[in-house]
Amino acid sequence: MQLSLNLEQLSAFLEGFHLLTGLRIAVFDAACREILAYPPGLEDFCALMHADPEQVKRCDACDSYAFSTCRKSGKLYVYQCHTGLTEAVCPLKDDGILIGYLMLGQAADAPGKQKLLERLEASGASTEVKEAARKLETKSREEILAAVKILEACTYYVLYHDLVTRRREPLATKMERYIEGHLESDLSAAAISRAMGVSRTQLYACAGGAFGEGIAGTVRRLRLKKACELLAGTDLMIKEIAVRTGFSDYNYFTRVFRREMGCSPRAYRLERRQQKEKVSDSGE
Repeated sequence: MQLSLNLEQLSAFLEGFHLLTGLRIAVFDAACREILAYPPGLEDFCALMHADPEQVKRCDACDSYAFSTCRKSGKLYVYQCHTGLTEAVCPLKDDGILIGYLMLGQAADAPGKQKLLERLEASGASTEVKEAARKLETKSREEILAAVKILEACTYYVLYHDLVTRRREPLATKMERYIEGHLESDLSAAAISRAMGVSRTQLYACAGGAFGEGIAGTVRRLRLKKACELLAGTDLMIKEIAVRTGFSDYNYFTRVFRREMGCSPRAYRLERRQQKEKVSDSGE
């Protein structure tokens, strides 16, 4: 899913959040890829940890679990990463569809920082890593939880002001795609509008404006388009093609095909095969 970002306002928003809380905040897409953050780089401690491939694996596994938990619950998820730092991830939903996440990290309270330093000492971590850990800014547990609550509220702000939105498909494209995927189904205006969650008025306006035809004409055109593809590209019996494209009556299919295409389905298939043979012969 592609996202549209109001980069100027979104960047200012992320910077403001960091200025207020002192914590890093990032925007991720629905595939859990970071697309914008402030500050742009990781804390010195995290950057040093990421220099170790084993630590990167542990970090990725922790993040993956957090995103998965958030996605399944549809709610804010607060957790401690494998180093003991507090992080939080909150879903961004547009019309009920998950389009990404806001993520807060890497927050250290005094007890958590002390445990981290003890673990680093026991594991024989380098002096550089231990020094970076000592420089981590600590916050009270209450401050961290307050920042988490602000993060949750910020998701509504980001969506309300369209700082992050999904690129919406035009209704005409969605309608064509739906019809093409349901050629054997009931494709009345009522059935299509119900399945797509739009009114019949919207549907008729869309078909007329985008295609210059009614709903029935759009359905017929797409059914015949698929029938032509199957006639030219497969050895299926014509009766089978009629059924697959939503024409339960073979004779009706033949009449409609002849009227719209100017020849019978059998003649169309023969003509296309002859054309392919000529192209093949000319290429030898």
